[in-house]
Amino acid sequence: VFAPLYSGGYFTNHNLIKHGVQIYDIGRNIGRFAFPVFCFLLVEGFFHTRSKKKYGIRLFVFALISQIPFTYLLAGKLWYDKFNMLFTLLFCFMILLCLEKIENRFLRIICAFFFACLCTYCDWGMVAPLWVIVFAIFREDKKKMCIFYSLVCIYWVVRCISLTVGDGGLWYSVLWQTGSLGFIPLIYLYNGENGKVTKFTKWFFYWFYPVHLLIIAVIYKDILQLLAMAAQKKNLKESTPLIALFHAFTSSRYI
Repeated sequence: VFAPLYSGGYFTNHNLIKHGVQIYDIGRNIGRFAFPVFCFLLVEGFFHTRSKKKYGIRLFVFALISQIPFTYLLAGKLWYDKFNMLFTLLFCFMILLCLEKIENRFLRIICAFFFACLCTYCDWGMVAPLWVIVFAIFREDKKKMCIFYSLVCIYWVVRCISLTVGDGGLWYSVLWQTGSLGFIPLIYLYNGENGKVTKFTKWFFYWFYPVHLLIIAVIYKDILQLLAMAAQKKNLKESTPLIALFHAFTSSRYI
């Protein structure tokens, strides 16, 4: 929530900027181990699901559903040249499927590499298939899993620092990426047993991702911008589509 607020410039004075950056960094650091959890559970789901076909179809359908709120939040429009996290998980799922089903070694590597490359066009990029492969290979050895998972995390942090410094930024401004290491204790706490699953919990977590993106997008892109422009006495017609519709409706001669 605080990431788009800060990047959108809603922390305007010095004190708010200072505290906004702190909240932003703390929030992102805590949230860094969320996606590794998704990758880990994707692997567990792959090996435990009753139907890999239905599993893959669900990922594909909800990836499509999530794309509109994802692009609206990031770009304020209905199309964006980056795909959401569920597409990342879908391509990682396809990597696991290739490694399991394709017998020819050369073809297996080529197909897995192809889907890994597709991840570069998605949220989280190439680090996702690396985590998934680590979780799949070392499922029965938590110690090795944590070691190789940590190495991937370190690679990711170094890469982010390199890109940030290359763009003229400060190297320590992306240290919140180290939060992904916070997933390691959860690996040791996992006992391999299936939790209580109901129809509600099953579908709730599929729907949560697109719905929460849509809510944040509306709050950030429309409601807060409407308030900001009202405060600054800007022209509402130059705003986002929802605000333009709001302006057209409130200015209608039929009201």
